[in-house]
Amino acid sequence: MWQWWAKAHPAAYSGFVSRSGMIDGVRAEGPSTRWLDFMAANDADLEKRLLAAAVFELRVLLSAHINPDDKSPAASAALFAYALHNQALAVLDGKPIDVAKALDSMAKLESRLGVDYVQQFRRIVLDES
Repeated sequence: MWQWWAKAHPAAYSGFVSRSGMIDGVRAEGPSTRWLDFMAANDADLEKRLLAAAVFELRVLLSAHINPDDKSPAASAALFAYALHNQALAVLDGKPIDVAKALDSMAKLESRLGVDYVQQFRRIVLDES
């Protein structure tokens, strides 16, 4: 399902182990020192990429539920993922995102999810108590 996206955004997948066991063209066999060094140097980026890829995949998987008239939890989740999928693609392409702008885009979901829910999401992202 996501292969079309990977072909369109090859830079987003550089550094990942392919099915053939390759990392950027280098054979990775077992827990090699090279692989561990790669992981240690890229932990923060891999964490961001993992979550960004998850958001994007959720957007794809829930796309059939994007309907403003549908009040189901699946429809709410679809709109939530849709609101953040462009930022997810930017992260996967190695581009910076504007977190404040992303959070502002969530404001349109207040009528569906509730003001308290969206504000709590904002507080969690901004690490506010």
